[in-house]
Amino acid sequence: MGIAKGARPSVCYLVAGHNLLSTAGPTRNVLSLARGLSAFADVTVAFRRVLEPVTGEPFAVLEIDPETSDGPRPVDD
Repeated sequence: MGIAKGARPSVCYLVAGHNLLSTAGPTRNVLSLARGLSAFADVTVAFRRVLEPVTGEPFAVLEIDPETSDGPRPVDD
C-alpha cells in the first residue's frame, strides 16, 4: 500500500476508553498530539463521549458512544 505523491495520509486516533473533557490530562495529551499531527495528515480523534464542544481545531472530533439516556453525564475520566 502506498500514498500518492503529494497526498496527505488520514489518521484516526481512537480513544475509546476516555471522554473528551479539557480538564482531563488524557484529553489534553490526545488533543496536543492531534494538533501536531494535523500539520502532516488529515486527523480525526474519536472519544467515547464528547463532554464539551471543540472548536477552532485543525482536526475532526467524533463521539463513539453518545449518551442516549437522561441520566447524569460523567464529569471526568
